[in-house]
Amino acid sequence: MAETKSHLILKPAEGRRVRHPDGRLLDPAGEAVTAGPYWTRRLKDGDVVQVEPTPSKKPAQKEA
Repeated sequence: MAETKSHLILKPAEGRRVRHPDGRLLDPAGEAVTAGPYWTRRLKDGDVVQVEPTPSKKPAQKEA
């Protein structure tokens, strides 16, 4: 059975720079990360905020 990993979309809280566990910086505009203890702790500490995914805009279909 395949394991399903949940993802969170996070961005740094205002005035913060937050690093991934591997050392690179979290994108200030927000990015998807794999949910886990590291990111849960960042959320609880107020270092990051969770953002809602932006719905993709589908082109309007014209009726014929």
